[in-house]
Amino acid sequence: MYAIDLIRYATPEMDLQAYVGRPKTSGEFPAIVLLHSHVGFDDALFAIMRRFLHEGFVVMAPDLYRHGCISPADEVEADRWASSLSAGQIHAEVQRAVAWLRNQGYTRSHSLGVVGLGRNARNALWAATIQPLPPAAVIAIGGNAAALPEHLSEVKAPVAGFFAQNVETTTLAAAMRTAGQEFTLHTLSVEPVSLLDEPGLADHSELAREMWSDIVHYLHDKLSAGWH
Repeated sequence: MYAIDLIRYATPEMDLQAYVGRPKTSGEFPAIVLLHSHVGFDDALFAIMRRFLHEGFVVMAPDLYRHGCISPADEVEADRWASSLSAGQIHAEVQRAVAWLRNQGYTRSHSLGVVGLGRNARNALWAATIQPLPPAAVIAIGGNAAALPEHLSEVKAPVAGFFAQNVETTTLAAAMRTAGQEFTLHTLSVEPVSLLDEPGLADHSELAREMWSDIVHYLHDKLSAGWH
């Protein structure tokens, strides 16, 4: 069993909030910071949170756009929200979420990953540059792999990318080689984020199951190193 709670955490610059899900049993667990897509906190995001919780992860989904953990009314509003903050502001929120989750008694600082969905996949990639202690693993799911964050050559964590087959990934792969970090690329016939929600599971069940298995095994493999 698990619980999902809305939490608020203050920093010197701002008050932030997030949904945090964790097992009800005591102990320490591998953890991920889950970066929502540009549509924010919709039903699909909570379904993804629950799937990760079922796999034994603590999950923190920060409210990156500071709109009270709700969803925009439509795609136009979603795009406006996604453009409301600069990349630097989003990066600062991601870094604060990582720091907050690391400091909880039910996680271990070396067993934390970052997963980014859609437009915020690029902000998950940026999280791999966090110093002095980067995440143990980063997963970028969907979005535009050519729209890379600055300083990606300074990445310090292994990265797995799940992108549609028509997305250009050579620049990302080259940046990872320059950084000397492991990069695992998965190309799919459909938009990967769509495979995480119920319609995707129904329409592309085999592909969806395979992608989910790859995501979970990658996280368990990389985050388990922090337990030794």
